[in-house]
Amino acid sequence: MGKPALVKYTIDDIDVFFAPNSINLSSKESLEVFRQGVIQRYLKNSKHASIITAYAKKNNLEGIAVLSADCKIIRDKWLFSDSKNWYSIQSWIDNKDGKYAGLMIDSELGRKDVYSKKSMLILNSGLFSVIEQTKGEESLELYIPKVGLIDNYTIDSYIKESLKK
Repeated sequence: MGKPALVKYTIDDIDVFFAPNSINLSSKESLEVFRQGVIQRYLKNSKHASIITAYAKKNNLEGIAVLSADCKIIRDKWLFSDSKNWYSIQSWIDNKDGKYAGLMIDSELGRKDVYSKKSMLILNSGLFSVIEQTKGEESLELYIPKVGLIDNYTIDSYIKESLKK
């Protein structure tokens, strides 16, 4: 099947990968709107941002790669499309792992057993929480290599433990 035919746009320290016909990012203004949407959706929570920043600094990594594509699950495998074929999200993660501080999967499906060895994963948990929505928060999970998953319910204890070290 080969490599996915994804388009890459770089906006500041965020590389966005998407299928050629999936979204219209033909102008600098639409790229900026998309970047602001990513920041608002995933990174506006200062707790998440502080963990990502600290992880990047500690591991000498920088930047965030965002996979923004149609996703589905087939036989318990989380897949994304380049508008022609379907590919494993884990293979995309493996390809980008260690090249960025964070790898973000822009999907409403939520996490489906993915992992990384070097880069932090920024994932939508796929859970809807009325409490989080009323606070304007996204239901996120951070996968931190050698630590595991940190979600909105465990983030405070993770931050507290991290400060002790």
